[in-house]
Order: sequence, then C-alpha cells, then structure tokens
Amino acid sequence: MNVIYVGVDNPITLSTNRPSSEIECTLDNNGELKKISYSLYTIRVNSEGTYSLNIKSISENKNVTYYLRAKKLPVPIPHLLTNTGDSISVANLLTAQKLELTYVPEFDFYINTTVLRFNVLKISKSGIRTEVSNQQDLFTAETKKFISKASPGDILIFRNIIGIDVTKEELKIPDLVLYIY
Repeated sequence: MNVIYVGVDNPITLSTNRPSSEIECTLDNNGELKKISYSLYTIRVNSEGTYSLNIKSISENKNVTYYLRAKKLPVPIPHLLTNTGDSISVANLLTAQKLELTYVPEFDFYINTTVLRFNVLKISKSGIRTEVSNQQDLFTAETKKFISKASPGDILIFRNIIGIDVTKEELKIPDLVLYIY
C-alpha cells in the first residue's frame, strides 16, 4: 500500500498506454485529486485513513483501484545552517540567522513547516547555565547577542522548540544539541 501525507499536495504520476482523455480518475473518502499535466496529479487529504484511487479506461470500460494509506507527517528535526546536531564552530555559529526544521527522510516536494518559538540553553565549559527565549524562527537581537558569547567548549541546547506544520498543528520538536569548538 502506498503512503500519502495529510495536509500536503502529494505528487503522483499515472502511466498508461491510453491517451489522458480516455482515462477517468477519482479519489474516494473526500480526498482531492487534481490533474497538473498529462500524467502528473496531486492528491490532498485532510485526515488519516485509507483512500481508494480509482482509474477507469473509458474506451475499454475497465477499472483499476489502488489503495493509499494517509498518515500524518513525521515530526521534523531542527537544524542550524546544515547542522542537525553534534558540533559547530564558533565561526559557523555566528553566521546562523534562524532555527529551521527539516524532514528526515526528505520528501520530493516542499513542505512548509515553521518554528514558532524555542529556548537556547548555554552550558559553559565551567558548568554555568544561562538561557534565552526566542519567539520566532529568526534570531532576535537578544538571541544573537546570547549566541555570540558562546566560546569553544560550551554546549548550546536549542530546546522547548515548538513548530507549526501545514495542517496548522503545533508540534513539539526534539532538542538540538551543539558542542561549540
């Protein structure tokens, strides 16, 4: 059974030996099927479950049904620049402007997921803990200043990360832990 995801335009390609004018496609269970070009379609569903994609050859009066399983998108992971954990140099850290989210594995199509807020906890090499709160994906002036004071041996933990996905559902994102070198 093929998997599609709730709340996004899932691209599919239908290959057939018939002209597209002789093919009729429907999707049940309140799913939306949209023809983009000759053989390219998108499927959008709003809830999890099983959907039937019905393909009918008008001239031959034959039907084929494919069953699709709709799932919620997985929880994305945070990244700073291209770094999803482990360590980062002070020089690279200072070029970062925002905390972003990505899906693993990556999808073949764009999914808009945004960070709403997060905290940055700094544990200095001497063990002193300080923290700042950021209420958007872009670093505020306060967060930039806080991060700029990080030095080799410190640990930065981006935590309490809340994002929002295309279905407008708030997501609790796993922490991003970076050792500064």
